[in-house]
Amino acid sequence: MFPIKLIRHKNPEIFFALAAPIGADLDKVCEHLAGALDRFDYRLEVIKVISLLKQVGSPPYLRNEPTDEYKRIKGRMDAGDKFRDAVNRDDALAILAVSTIRTFRKKYPSSTPKRSSENTPVPRQSYVFRSLKRPEEITALRRIYGSNLIVIGVHSAREQRVHNLSERIKKSQYQTQAEQFRDKAEELVLRDEADETKPHGQRLRDAFAMADVFLDASNTQALGEDIARFLNLLFGKPVVSPTKAEVAMAQAHISALRSSEMGRQVGAAIVDLLGNVVAVGTNEVPRAGGGSYWERESPDYRDWQNGVDSSDQFKRTSLGELLHVLSDKKKFIRSFSKLNTDKQIEQVVPLLKQTRYMQLIEFIRAVHAEMSALIDAAMRGASVRGCEMYVTTFPCHECARHLIAAGISKVFYIEPYAKSLAVELHEDALQLDSTTEPNRVPFLPFLGVAPRAYPHIFAMPDRKKTDGTVIDWDERTANPRVSGSFWSYIEYEKEDLEFLTGELEEKGLKMDRHGRKREGKRRIKERIAISSQRSKRVAGLAAKRRSIRS
Repeated sequence: MFPIKLIRHKNPEIFFALAAPIGADLDKVCEHLAGALDRFDYRLEVIKVISLLKQVGSPPYLRNEPTDEYKRIKGRMDAGDKFRDAVNRDDALAILAVSTIRTFRKKYPSSTPKRSSENTPVPRQSYVFRSLKRPEEITALRRIYGSNLIVIGVHSAREQRVHNLSERIKKSQYQTQAEQFRDKAEELVLRDEADETKPHGQRLRDAFAMADVFLDASNTQALGEDIARFLNLLFGKPVVSPTKAEVAMAQAHISALRSSEMGRQVGAAIVDLLGNVVAVGTNEVPRAGGGSYWERESPDYRDWQNGVDSSDQFKRTSLGELLHVLSDKKKFIRSFSKLNTDKQIEQVVPLLKQTRYMQLIEFIRAVHAEMSALIDAAMRGASVRGCEMYVTTFPCHECARHLIAAGISKVFYIEPYAKSLAVELHEDALQLDSTTEPNRVPFLPFLGVAPRAYPHIFAMPDRKKTDGTVIDWDERTANPRVSGSFWSYIEYEKEDLEFLTGELEEKGLKMDRHGRKREGKRRIKERIAISSQRSKRVAGLAAKRRSIRS
């Protein structure tokens, strides 16, 4: 017999988390998710993560928020940064959100006397964290909930998000022209993607790539269909198989895992219009005779064997050379000129971190994954003209020009890449997040089940009985493909919350529990009404089925 902490159970709680850019329509995502979950007799509780800061601090981090939408959003970003900085934890907001779940459980109505407890999961209940902005937040929730956590990466075209934010700011200021607020909207979008000027700032770009499934919030019909399909997969409906895009991106992901590069692992796959793999590639150091070095080959001259990343090494050397020349020419103040070059570099590097100088890519020894795939095809004489490229990270500008020249028809990517100048340098030949221009190569976000979830979500359950007929599948009684082991995550919730509470007390930060209790009572009343309606509907369906059978 398994230990009790490993025993699975029916009707488990499910936890969703949204990794979404500012300006995306998350109301629509939550609405579709709630509607799709209702088919499975699951309820959804939405937890607005940043709003929890209204209950923390004295005075609270968020209080008397302005009606001006720009100031309100900026104030929320500032509050999140300050809170993470105060407790020196980048997962602090996610852990704080766990307390809301435990409060919800404790107050949820039960037919069994004294059953309700923060340590007793609510049957067929789901929660959604709206929304996460740091990779550490996702890591923390996965540490607690394991496979019971499903992270949804919500895509929305950048231009659309800027437009949405401009409109919101315009309305909040009672103006008629949204275009005059575009610069403020752009500022918010850039800060949301990656605010690397602050050590505890937002890092959505890094968090987004950690999702289990990617959805497009800008297409209402497709959004509903894609959520419904994913839940069918999650609840084990036979038979839902992967799309051509999902298979191709899984191939790219597998190729990425071969890389030993110290910066990042990138994989690429070229497929023809039928979905057949033409070539694959990964970012790895090339070897004489063709291809790149493999594990357990001798000799092995990959960067990690040499003990240093060549790109970092040569950027530092180049910077030192520049500083040395300028010091000799007395172009610096005397106190700085007196420092040796190593000391000068230590002071200058933090200031240059976000400049193009420190983001140069030409000193990398490895062949990029996209180029590796093109070379793989060329070595075998396989034409790639008209084929599609699937790559785990948005192509750099060097790879982008070669993909265009090779005749690749479309490029699909998962992770954005801040260093890429592809759009700026090749605006005439490529288009971002759009297929409207027939004479340009579209660079499009990947949508569908993420490669990290591919083996688990597409492993088919039993599909037929011994007599060969299809096994019955009832969505209202189906159980999701999660661990279902609540004993472990209940303990992890308590441990992480106790640790965070201790840190808050150390910093003199208190939680206003009265506001949370009032909000909790309001939600419970709403949930009681919904439960009553649901019970009537389920009873009606059961009576109808009995009538049909008889």
